[in-house]
Amino acid sequence: MPGVTDVAGNMGPRMARYFTEAPYDIDLVRPTATITLADTALTVGETTTVTFAFSEPVTGFTHDDIVLTDANGTLGTLTANADGKTWTATFTPTANVNDTTNTISVNLTGVTDTAGNAGVSTASSSNYTVDTRSADTTGPTATITLADTALTVGETTTVTIRFNEPVTGFANDDIVLTDANGTLSTLTPNADRTVWTATFTPTANVNDTTNTISVNLAGVTDTAGNAGVSTASSANYTVDTRPADTTGPTATITLADSALTVGETTAVTFRFNEPVTNFDASDIVLTNANGTLGTLTPTADRTVWTATFTPTANVNDTTNTISVNLTGVTDDAGNAGVSTASSANYTVNTRPADTTGPTATITLADSALTVGETTTVTIRFNEPVTNFDASDIILTDANGTLGTLTANADGKTWTATFTPTANVNDATNTISVNLTGVTDDAGNAGVGTASSSNYTVNTRPADTTGPTATITLADSALTVGETTTVTIRFNEPVTNFDASDVVLTDANGTLGTLTANADGKTWTATFTPTANVNDTTNTISVNLAGVTDTAGNAGVSTASSANYTVDTLRPTATITLADNALTVGETTTVTFAFSEAVTDFTREDIVLTDANGTLGPLTANADGKTWTATFTPTANVNDTTNTISVNLAGLTDTAGNAGVSTASSANYTVDTLRPTATITLADNALTVGETTTVTFAFSEAVTDFTREDIVLTDANGTLGPLTVNADGKTWTATFTPTANVNDTTNTISVNLAGVTDTAGNAGVSTASSANYSVNTRSADTTGPTATITLADTALTVGETTAVTIRFNEPVNGFTSDDVVLTDANGTL
Repeated sequence: MPGVTDVAGNMGPRMARYFTEAPYDIDLVRPTATITLADTALTVGETTTVTFAFSEPVTGFTHDDIVLTDANGTLGTLTANADGKTWTATFTPTANVNDTTNTISVNLTGVTDTAGNAGVSTASSSNYTVDTRSADTTGPTATITLADTALTVGETTTVTIRFNEPVTGFANDDIVLTDANGTLSTLTPNADRTVWTATFTPTANVNDTTNTISVNLAGVTDTAGNAGVSTASSANYTVDTRPADTTGPTATITLADSALTVGETTAVTFRFNEPVTNFDASDIVLTNANGTLGTLTPTADRTVWTATFTPTANVNDTTNTISVNLTGVTDDAGNAGVSTASSANYTVNTRPADTTGPTATITLADSALTVGETTTVTIRFNEPVTNFDASDIILTDANGTLGTLTANADGKTWTATFTPTANVNDATNTISVNLTGVTDDAGNAGVGTASSSNYTVNTRPADTTGPTATITLADSALTVGETTTVTIRFNEPVTNFDASDVVLTDANGTLGTLTANADGKTWTATFTPTANVNDTTNTISVNLAGVTDTAGNAGVSTASSANYTVDTLRPTATITLADNALTVGETTTVTFAFSEAVTDFTREDIVLTDANGTLGPLTANADGKTWTATFTPTANVNDTTNTISVNLAGLTDTAGNAGVSTASSANYTVDTLRPTATITLADNALTVGETTTVTFAFSEAVTDFTREDIVLTDANGTLGPLTVNADGKTWTATFTPTANVNDTTNTISVNLAGVTDTAGNAGVSTASSANYSVNTRSADTTGPTATITLADTALTVGETTAVTIRFNEPVNGFTSDDVVLTDANGTL
């Protein structure tokens, strides 16, 4: 071994390369991969083989390294080829998918070659197509909706045409507006061509309730080329673009037969100039009709009503009319009619041969008389009479007096002015005629009496004040899932009261249908509180200005209920830890802060499944919303994803609302592991002139580790400077044994109490190396020999290793010039 001598001057016998431990390899190439599919156009029912071909044999390749995020399918079991480079698996595409940009990838960072080199980034297959939709043989269908289905002057609306699949060839020409009463702007499609929208503008000066927009589906095809069938139509919508309607309805009344005789009936037609509401039999005046009217039947547009008229028996009258009191009839705009509409005169002659005496009908022009009013009383006989005068009139139940009788030229009709008695309130008043004192032209006397219908007399002082109201709720503390009955009670019977008069601005809820009591003063409805509300100052009000009493007096201002509470909020919770990074010996305060005061909160409601620790007794804050407890982490744990949760379903607020689901704290860390250490010597049999590398490997990254923490009391040697590895867990130093020692029980120790991990946990006790031997005593008669070792014999990308050249005794003159690197593939 020329160039190397021992301390006695003996030259080595041969080159050291002849006695190195063994040859070694250097591999710095990272593995790559190619991914291919046997079939790149997958359809319904197909599968294909996926091949993963690596550039060299690899280890650690599993399903976990395969990325199927953009694959639209699943992968079966991987089968490895004997070459260690190729894997195959069966790929099954997802059902009912159509996608042309699918890929399968491998995360190469999880794959290493046999030298330990990890791959970089990902490898992906080329795009392949997946179309697993069922064969499409039917054309598209469509649904047409309008955002506003009641269009008035100046309004437009969005029309949405939604197809069941993407379509082509669809344009404005395919839209049928024949029954639309309006025009449509240019269609705008969404990205997938399933939804088209356009703006619909209704035609001016139209009133029509049966409008539709249709699509001729025959002109529309899906992406498979199937044409639609027939048409699709919207539901009916209304168009009322007439100028503002400020006048009430008018009416024309006609009889199909204007000369009625014994046994005949006829159809009566009430034709209004526009659709009307509130029209019923009570609006029809039959005072001069000499007959009765059957049930009214309206047309669909509410402009024409018909009924059957049956003339009164035993009447002969040529001046008969049927009238409508238009003030009780309103159009759709709310305008009431004015005055009355009457039919033309028609004749009624239903008398048989005249053998009976006359009959009479008594009517009052006003059947509700108040202070200062009078009315005309008409006494109409069925035939001309004689001998009729004031003495035949009975006013016993009339509550009033009758003025002078005036006879009509027909000899059948008399009128007089009726003046009601003062300060009377009576709803059952009648005027009668004693028919026995009256004869017809044939000399037949009447029989019995004829009486008017009841009429009302209310001549008490004028009613000038409007109604008032009291509003009560059966339950004044409403919680989740509850409803209650609202009662609106007026001080007198009222008219015109409906839901539009109820004010819910401060109600925090909705009101169901109003139900009227028979007394005309009381209404009830079901109140449903709004969800997720907590409010103690809620009221329901009535706008009295829209309500009138039977005397026509409107109410003033508003009437409001007393305050009631709505608490439909369920309690929630926020869980916080005062310290979210817990280490050995630490505890922390956990705070459970609820959104409102709760009851029933106990330790049983707290979930510590993922907590890695225990919780001490709960302490409640005076506000009823906040609890605290001391959390003690579990020993010997290192976990960064810990949470404390509360099962809210076990809690209720003071109103009785139960919580829902769970509330969890944010993640906190528990690191209660103390660092430990393993101490190894590269050479555990040290002789004269030898040194060795000592490695201090900690269980985790540590801080504060210095030479002062190393105990060499039993070491029989000294330690050079410490060198730290990049991982923060490993230190090395050169150990030089003491000369002239022979000892087999030597150890190097670390005082762990002086070492802390990155969380601040200090180690405990000491860690010691295994025994090693030191024998530095020897006779020196031969030249040195050498042993060359590498700490790592399989070097990969980015690695270095310590080379140890160990002579059997101390040597002189050894420099880098004596080292031969011809077959080393590296530098020293």
